[in-house]
Amino acid sequence: MLFTPHGWAQAGSVRWRWADGSQQWAWSRTDGMWVVP
Repeated sequence: MLFTPHGWAQAGSVRWRWADGSQQWAWSRTDGMWVVP
């Protein structure tokens, strides 16, 4: 997964899925990146 300067300019989120479950990450230009509980 690639993050370009244009991509970081807007907030977003992505969800990873695997056998044991899933995890969601979110990011914004002001707050950076974090794991969504």
